[in-house]
Amino acid sequence: MAQEATKDFFISYNKADRPWAEWMAWQLEAEGYTTVLQAWDFLPGSNFVL
Repeated sequence: MAQEATKDFFISYNKADRPWAEWMAWQLEAEGYTTVLQAWDFLPGSNFVL
């Protein structure tokens, strides 16, 4: 069984904060961290319970 890679940060946000959350994820990833962000990592209608 393959193990899923862990991420450094899960960024949770509401609709109004999406631009800020995306900016934060870009900054973290530019520094070498890995992130999970709903807008990038989950398809609409998918079950994204971690």
